[in-house]
Amino acid sequence: MPTDLSCRGAQQNPNSTLSALVPYFNRVARNPFDAYTNPYGIIDLGIAENMLCEQELVDKLQSIQTWIPSLNYYGDPIGERTFRQELCHFFQDALHLDNDVQLTPDRMIITGGAADAFIVYSYMLTDVNDAILVPSPYYSYIDHNVSILTENQIIRCPLLNQSTGKFRLSREIFEHGYIEAQSKGLNPRAIILINPSNPLGDIYDDMTIRPILQFAAEKRMHVIVDEIYALSTFVTECFQSILNYNSSLPDPDRTHFLWSFSKDFSLSGARVGIIYAGTAELCTMASKLNFVLVPSRNIQYTFEQLIANREWIHAYIALNRQRLTHRYIQVKSTLETIEGVKIRQSHAGFFIWADLRELLPDKASFNDEKRLFEHLFNCAGVFVLRGHTLGCTEPGWFRFIFSVNDTIMTEALMRIEKALTQTYCSHFSI
Repeated sequence: MPTDLSCRGAQQNPNSTLSALVPYFNRVARNPFDAYTNPYGIIDLGIAENMLCEQELVDKLQSIQTWIPSLNYYGDPIGERTFRQELCHFFQDALHLDNDVQLTPDRMIITGGAADAFIVYSYMLTDVNDAILVPSPYYSYIDHNVSILTENQIIRCPLLNQSTGKFRLSREIFEHGYIEAQSKGLNPRAIILINPSNPLGDIYDDMTIRPILQFAAEKRMHVIVDEIYALSTFVTECFQSILNYNSSLPDPDRTHFLWSFSKDFSLSGARVGIIYAGTAELCTMASKLNFVLVPSRNIQYTFEQLIANREWIHAYIALNRQRLTHRYIQVKSTLETIEGVKIRQSHAGFFIWADLRELLPDKASFNDEKRLFEHLFNCAGVFVLRGHTLGCTEPGWFRFIFSVNDTIMTEALMRIEKALTQTYCSHFSI
């Protein structure tokens, strides 16, 4: 049909992962579960948000005086310098960086969330017909974020080894992805690593990461390391940030860091993301682009005060990790009592990576997986993400968020158990 949109606007892919999920997001938004006012509403276990320390965060943020006269006016397009300086101290402390690691605010950009950080990296580092290699399954919005302003393409590098049936990050999957990109006439330009992994909950150590960095250096590719769940590891787990590699990086100028307050601080609505680039030049050149992406000075000032209180930060991070760990163990053990449900071990994040292949027909297709997803949505009133949405190469895997409040989690587990073990359908197909 005729359109007044630009060619670029009209070519936005209606069949993208994001477009496919929007109708479900809308139905959840119109009919959200509330134990008192809407007990037959839909429960959202699809969006990765953490409610487990909500009250502690609200109390702390409400105690911060957030308005001073300078906040009335325009600020630095790459983020307020005092905030960037405080973030350097925060990362040094919270990520346990070595003493010889000296972060500088000149290599940092404050963006309007992790999505905008991906936009900046994509715009500054790739051109038309460049390829970005991403291990799959992965956070599916990356497709949208890295391509919205640039005509590049994602090449999925499957973590699932068909021979062993195991999910494993390795140099080899990127070697295969590199060849695939070239066979399609694309220029492999960058790799995105998500550590800890979403949706697997894996934590990748030096022995896993370093060969990938070396491969990227050999091919003169950039590596963007998304550490958005770095402080959301379970209590027994260790994590090493890419910022701690420092001078030992094979190609430091092409190795970049990304983080956000959305996950580790459960503040996705505030929209504050952080870039720490391989060079200060990238930040300088990106300032014009980031002028329209930078968060408000008010939000930056508030978060600067938040992270400056080291005693509170230490207590919050410890409490959050404890609650995530306890909840993960609880939900995992409950789901594993359901016949046909297997849970892959996670080490970080807000998600259960559930193997429901036994609940699908033999030689199942992604259409069979979609039917099970629709059953959970329409008959149990529980929204989750299915593996196909996240780029998984085998049908039957699902991601369940477990970091909702106690009331919601209890109701969700009851509904899931009924939906997967009984002929059960209620009032959720609205």
